[in-house]
Amino acid sequence: MEEPTELDYYRVLGIGPTAALLEIRRAYRKKTLATHPDKNPGMNSTAFHRVQEAWETLRDEHKRYCFDYKYPRVKAEWKKYEELNKPQEENGRREGARDKAANNQWDFDEIKRTLDELRESLNRAKYSQPQPPPPPPSPPTPRFRQNVPRVCRHRRWWPRVYGVDSCEYCGRHCPIYTLKCPDCDARACVPCKIRESGG
Repeated sequence: MEEPTELDYYRVLGIGPTAALLEIRRAYRKKTLATHPDKNPGMNSTAFHRVQEAWETLRDEHKRYCFDYKYPRVKAEWKKYEELNKPQEENGRREGARDKAANNQWDFDEIKRTLDELRESLNRAKYSQPQPPPPPPSPPTPRFRQNVPRVCRHRRWWPRVYGVDSCEYCGRHCPIYTLKCPDCDARACVPCKIRESGG
């Protein structure tokens, strides 16, 4: 079977259809280096032109939208093409593997490529999981004055102390201000101040 006429741009760049522009740019740069004729002499320039075409289509929102509309059909054509050509490729791989085993040589580029793909898939899985939100700030621990013998004869007027604090008498969280006794430095909410100072 002949290769399909329309390219699967996601397949060319080795990314999924939900990839963000940053992932597309990263994949494009990597594929460009791998397929550029100047970097790889003797390599056919068709792969490089396919990478360029995929980048031009996927970076433009309108072109990508049009491609995504027909993507299921293009993907099905490429899948069918791969299934029909798979036995031939497997036979070629087996023969190549036998030759390598006979020569007892390692293909370090292939090992590096496989490790890079694994690292990319792990990073993608790591960043695709939602991060838990940070815990809210906890209010200050209350300093209770319950059951403490009263030694101060609290004045009637207490100045405001602005800032987050808690009442020393009832433990109530005071987000804006507390009242402070000028004699004993006790801090209280308004109801406790009225109760303690008698007014």
